Amino acid sequence: MDQKSFGEFIANLRREAELTQSQVANTLHVTDRAVSKWERGLCYPDVTLLEPLATTLRVNVEDLLTCQRRISPVQGDELEALQSVLEISQGESRMRARRTRLWAFIGVAVLLILAILITLQHNGALLHRQRTTSPDGSTILTVYRDQLLDGNFHIMANHPLHMEGIRCSSCGQQQARWLHHVQLDDGLSSVDELLWSANSRYLLISGTTGYRSAPTYLALWDWGQSETEETIHAKNIHLSILQQLSGYDAYYEYTVEDKPLPVESPEPMLPALPGNGWMPSVTLSDVHWDGSSHQLTMLFAYDGTDNMPHHGELVYDADTDVVLSAIEATPMTRLEGAD
Repeated sequence: MDQKSFGEFIANLRREAELTQSQVANTLHVTDRAVSKWERGLCYPDVTLLEPLATTLRVNVEDLLTCQRRISPVQGDELEALQSVLEISQGESRMRARRTRLWAFIGVAVLLILAILITLQHNGALLHRQRTTSPDGSTILTVYRDQLLDGNFHIMANHPLHMEGIRCSSCGQQQARWLHHVQLDDGLSSVDELLWSANSRYLLISGTTGYRSAPTYLALWDWGQSETEETIHAKNIHLSILQQLSGYDAYYEYTVEDKPLPVESPEPMLPALPGNGWMPSVTLSDVHWDGSSHQLTMLFAYDGTDNMPHHGELVYDADTDVVLSAIEATPMTRLEGAD
């Protein structure tokens, strides 16, 4: 029995019974497209459909298997052969059904496991990136991402933190809120270090961003001077440092307050700063507390608009949010390809 002969046989039987493909399909609970494929010899029906198909077309199953009407019942060796074929087909059909159920079960199990993992990761229970404890031992912070492969960085605390300066992901405001999980800024591609000041007042969070103008991420969490103060003030100090290096910190202060500008154009702290003026393209690295509990020392580097590489060291005061000094190292070597 080949597919083409079988298809022509059941097509003739259907016409003799004055049935349409849709009527046959409705009786067998399949689509009329499936019946059309059978009649065109593209495929066989499932073995479980042979008996209801034979009944619908008013023939025996043996007639379908031999593709011819039988005046007398099939007997002897031929009957045994047909029964053997039918049993094998039924066995294969049951095997396919079991495989289908198995793969469905595996698929559901995988989806369930992924859902559990994603939920745990969203709550910070998996893939802890870093963990730090304040010098006084009162606060334990853990950095994690809210997705398995990607996502925003969060910091989970061992007790609620009253945060100010953290933008709400839903409303966009920066009102002070009690938080167990604090989401860091969008665009943050890595969190490299968590550095406490010696007196536990400040926590420095350093990392990298995907932004060309500000590739270094530096956030400072300030617990305040008073032991009774509960609010933690958060600020992205890399933005403040870059604006001070460019001289635009004073410029924008006067612009916002609608005062006369102190100068016509800001005077940068460093020569040949690249970028768009108020946000120069400077990389900050090797950031550390210098032992005073409120001053940070770091290295800076940039390729200047004079086609020269510039680098040096700067000191930032956390108490006053001021760059105290920025000293450029010498000598400098002209960049390759410069005129």
